[in-house]
Amino acid sequence: AHDRGMGVRRVRLVAIGVLLLAACSSGGDTGPTSTDVVPDDADSGSDGEANPAGGDGSLDYDLSLFEPLGADVGPTSRTAARTTLAPLFPAPIGGEPVISADGRKVAYFTVDPEFAGDSGEGQVVVGDLLTGEIELASRGLDGGPGNGGSYRPTLSADGRYVAFDSSATNLVQNDTNEAPDVFRYDTLSGRLRRVSVAEGGRELSQHSSHAAISGDGRTIAFKVRGPDDDQPADFTPDCRDGPNIVVWTAGGDGLECVSVTSEGIPSDRIRTASSVSDAPAVNYDGRFVAFQTRAPLDLEDDDGNQDIYVIDRETGLVELVSGGDADSEAEYAAISASGRYVAFTSTSPDLV
Repeated sequence: AHDRGMGVRRVRLVAIGVLLLAACSSGGDTGPTSTDVVPDDADSGSDGEANPAGGDGSLDYDLSLFEPLGADVGPTSRTAARTTLAPLFPAPIGGEPVISADGRKVAYFTVDPEFAGDSGEGQVVVGDLLTGEIELASRGLDGGPGNGGSYRPTLSADGRYVAFDSSATNLVQNDTNEAPDVFRYDTLSGRLRRVSVAEGGRELSQHSSHAAISGDGRTIAFKVRGPDDDQPADFTPDCRDGPNIVVWTAGGDGLECVSVTSEGIPSDRIRTASSVSDAPAVNYDGRFVAFQTRAPLDLEDDDGNQDIYVIDRETGLVELVSGGDADSEAEYAAISASGRYVAFTSTSPDLV
């Protein structure tokens, strides 16, 4: 784990468990609570390709009715938690589950015919542990399942928004780019929108995937290759080649490329460098984005190996947070709600 506080690189070796039933706050990294209501001005319908759900979309619930398990719960409570979770995974088994910060919502993909029909394509669903209801997020314009696979869901802190990538072409209108895209589904309004679009709603020509959503649900980072040299720019700044890490922001227009140097130079403009970037992670309010890349975005990074970087989208500062010996590789970053702490895996023997 890397502490970015006070500009001092402090790395601590931590043990990572494989199952977390209950979490307690340490008080060292606090962000907005999951019950904070953030109006979403991106839901105005101005992009013309949103897919609203049927009905009035008024899923009115009170998060205060749900109390997460404490850290000191006994075996009985843990068993009850498993019993509550089990119905959210009907046979055939789904996969890639993610849980909201308040512990109420779970998103995953499933091929259960109840949601996927006879297509056999994975569909992203969101289950509510309080009500027991499961809703289809990768919903087609006709209300049925998407006509292509949908995978890799990621949830906002309160579980209101789920982002995922999909090869389906019937989730929104005018999806004709013949490439997987990234979508965001609003469980409160039932609105589904494509976020992997350039300025003015123009389609991207390249494959978009591996979305990461901020805690407040208003920022989504994902990876995508840049356009060919004879095509117009898809992002700001104009990143080509790649894959690059780009960011969509609610209420904005277009996409911001963040796999750049502190001077805003795209990774593909750095001579003799690989511009491959992957696996983004976003803090609660979307200000900080962590990702892995082989591009030397920092002058200290001269080994040509894969490292972890964090960009401050407010100041433009890009920070190398992994480092290590010349033969080491770093990957799979996770960032705390405040953006101060970053966890990642590394093959380096001399980080600590």
